[in-house]
Amino acid sequence: MPEQHKAVRALGMAIWADKKRLFSQTWVEFAVAWVRLFLISAYLFASAWRHPPVTAKMQKSGGSDFSKPPLRA
Repeated sequence: MPEQHKAVRALGMAIWADKKRLFSQTWVEFAVAWVRLFLISAYLFASAWRHPPVTAKMQKSGGSDFSKPPLRA
């Protein structure tokens, strides 16, 4: 009976260790995916902040040119 108890306990420990390893790997992959998503989002936000899109209205009118003096009426 004690030998059977040792075998069952060893099997239980092996299953527990395997589940713990798999669970840890899943959480690591999940965290890496979130970090990757955050870094991509931060890069795209910074890129959009530095280079705002030119709207169609500004393209047609030529936009604002502050290098010229204002027109006097």
